[in-house]
Amino acid sequence: MLISNVMFALSQWIIISGLNYLGNAAAVGKYAYSLALAGVFLTIGQLGLRQFLLSSKASNEEIQVVFYIRIVTTLIAFLCLVFYCLLFVDAKYTSIIVILGIVKIIENISDICHGYFQLNHKITHIALSRIIRAFVSPLLFLTVYYFTENIYFACSSLFVSLTLVFYLIDSKAFSVGQLGMVATQLSENFGNVVKKSFPIGMTMLFVILLVNIPLFVLQNVTTDHIVGQYASIFYFVTAGSLVIQSVVQVIAPLITNNLKLKAKQEVKRLIKMSYLIAVVIGGIGIVLAGVCGTLVLTFAYGKPYGHLADLLVVAAVLNLVLGFQSVGGVSLTSLGCFNFQMVIMLITLPICYLVSLNLIPLYGAEGALYSGIVSTLIIAMLFLTKLIRELVLFEKT
Repeated sequence: MLISNVMFALSQWIIISGLNYLGNAAAVGKYAYSLALAGVFLTIGQLGLRQFLLSSKASNEEIQVVFYIRIVTTLIAFLCLVFYCLLFVDAKYTSIIVILGIVKIIENISDICHGYFQLNHKITHIALSRIIRAFVSPLLFLTVYYFTENIYFACSSLFVSLTLVFYLIDSKAFSVGQLGMVATQLSENFGNVVKKSFPIGMTMLFVILLVNIPLFVLQNVTTDHIVGQYASIFYFVTAGSLVIQSVVQVIAPLITNNLKLKAKQEVKRLIKMSYLIAVVIGGIGIVLAGVCGTLVLTFAYGKPYGHLADLLVVAAVLNLVLGFQSVGGVSLTSLGCFNFQMVIMLITLPICYLVSLNLIPLYGAEGALYSGIVSTLIIAMLFLTKLIRELVLFEKT
């Protein structure tokens, strides 16, 4: 899983790097902004169903209908994205946002298939899916962009790559035996699943909003070129997050299983190990950014990025804090603390927005990264406090 996520992170770098070399930072900014906005809406469509699938609160009957609910909610979210673009978004972004929204539909369906793989401890299926995508997506994207110099055609190629991966790997989730439900059973469980997963879904929405609020504020006060530079740096944060996700994707179902078995010491051990790994990965990232940041940026994006090495160090600090938040969030989800996470994220949203409004006009892209650190640190500490309390209560049961 670690290998596959590292490869996937590299593939995203290759796309951003290729756009910088074949195009310019403005093209990166347009792509990053459009991808972020499409991601916000399609995260609503995810409804937290994958996390619910892996929680101790999901019954066998509810598990069987999750896949179908994900399809329905994803399509509704896509329609909302289209209407939002037509009403509120600058026309120069609308087409690419809609294209990436279609890509996200396939991504959402594959994501829930990965949830079924996790549930059945078939982690190698997820790894293989991400490895194939890591090869195919940047190859198609950059090949199309090289020959056409058209960002719209290049983004359309992502639909082809994701559909191919779904057909070859992700569709194998159907053979797991979890999805054979008739329409009447679906209707009986639909409401219960949506009600239970809604807090998780809102939490995931607030997470992606928190991640992207600095980008959206930056886009409003600067140019696509600056947004492109910020996005290029931020992809290092995305890569680091994928590495820690490799850990939590494996550990999350183990925590859930041990909770059901009342294996108290094992649950505590798994959570402590996850936090330790987050510290190690984050610390390594900070050291590497400080030692060879200029070299990495120049190699990845070209000489114009060499002077942004300080930004990379700030991004590495953000990645460390995000690792803490991720471990706390996954652990609380396994414990069934859905509403708490939703409330904390909701409270932090205006804080992130206000900090962004004050720091970004002063410090530009660096201010956007500082905004992310402040809001993420608040969430991580609150999650840790709640988690300690829940573990103490679990010890007493």
